Amino acid sequence: MGQLSRNQYIPRIGELTSLAVRWVGASLGFLWYNAHPAEVFMGDVGSLALGGTLGTIAVIIKQEVLLLFVGGIFVIEALSVILQVGSFKLRGKPIFPHGAHPPPF
Repeated sequence: MGQLSRNQYIPRIGELTSLAVRWVGASLGFLWYNAHPAEVFMGDVGSLALGGTLGTIAVIIKQEVLLLFVGGIFVIEALSVILQVGSFKLRGKPIFPHGAHPPPF
């Protein structure tokens, strides 16, 4: 029980918590207006800023391992797109038929 009561001290956690809450609120607001039919679109600048903020928070709270799980989804998605485009340019036909998704891992 003694080890459970030891909390890791992180300086200036109030500012980090405020940033995380504002980040979640902005993301929920974006999702609300991005529902069908979409009224707001997020480009590369917005998605890179959100990813950078997520990475910074993970490093500050010393939970970098979580980035592997969270970021792994985006890496798999990017690899799927790279394979699809490469196949279409080289062979003239896609790997996955239109509307189909790659097999789950």
